[in-house]
Amino acid sequence: MEEKRKYPRFDIKANIKFQKVQGVESLQEGHLKDISAEGFCFGCDEEFSLGDILEIEVFEQHDPNNPLFVKGEVVWTQENPKSQEDHAAAKFLTGIKILGVRETDEARFTMYYCERVIDELRRYYHLQ
Repeated sequence: MEEKRKYPRFDIKANIKFQKVQGVESLQEGHLKDISAEGFCFGCDEEFSLGDILEIEVFEQHDPNNPLFVKGEVVWTQENPKSQEDHAAAKFLTGIKILGVRETDEARFTMYYCERVIDELRRYYHLQ
């Protein structure tokens, strides 16, 4: 299968809270799986429709009391095959295209992604 992404994705572990922009649903929880410069994948127990717009709070492990605020569009969703074997695993994986980052969080989000790139380069060049 040909890779369609413009930017590489990097595995990452972070908790998130999210809700649909339209509607009165309360915040739900999920787990970030991977990230790129323009999107990310997360696991949760809700199946979304393509085009759903979500407001997402990303809780960095080293700063869990200061979430990054991101708005994104659902570009794909699929059942998580791991949920068949592990009932604690998220039922669905969801791909998000980032539509915007809160202005005050733009630099932090860029650093968050760049740190993942640097970590991956260190592993690739065996510098760790």
